[in-house]
Amino acid sequence: MTTIKLCIADDHTLYRTGIINMMADFKDCEIVFEAEDGKTIIEKIGSSDKTIDICILDINMPGLNGYQTLKTIKQKWPDIKVLILSAYNNIHAIIKTLRCGTNGYMLKNCKPSELHEAILKVYHNGYYFPDFISGRMIYLLNNNSADIPVLTDEELDFLALCATDLTYKQIADIMCVSPRTIDKYSKVLFDKLNVRTRTALATFALNIGLDSSMTSAYKV
Repeated sequence: MTTIKLCIADDHTLYRTGIINMMADFKDCEIVFEAEDGKTIIEKIGSSDKTIDICILDINMPGLNGYQTLKTIKQKWPDIKVLILSAYNNIHAIIKTLRCGTNGYMLKNCKPSELHEAILKVYHNGYYFPDFISGRMIYLLNNNSADIPVLTDEELDFLALCATDLTYKQIADIMCVSPRTIDKYSKVLFDKLNVRTRTALATFALNIGLDSSMTSAYKV
């Protein structure tokens, strides 16, 4: 029987320990090492003499977040597959990980059997995305629809913040851009989405599940 070599990075020690203990029941899997952040997991992969098949990553970690860690792993070790295990059931987060090259995305409230299935599918097939990864997300990622155009990461960030009571000046400060750039985002999105008001932008953001509370975690 083939043993799948895994590593895991999650900054919540209790949750990470629980996952590791639970996965002890997966007889075809072995956790080679663990870490509480992206920087440490990258260092451990680089210094290990064992081949890692799959790296399981959380998104919201201190230092290098999940997106940054995912991109680094894919650049340095393209043969390592990455499975995101996150609490974020959010189009914005999922699209971001897809663009960074993830091989799969699971929610932290999944059942042990579902996680095991995801690991096996990622290992054998190269990818695993459950049913909540809808066509609407692939839509935004691949521009396969005439109804919703492809949106850049910056535009998605801006849209998420439009669905708040922040002023454009405050949004500019959060995104570390000038007010003129914010005006540009607004005008471009008016054209792309065929709307003319910020309220319409906010409505669109809410309809596709953008979560403004996560915006700061998206920076890569």
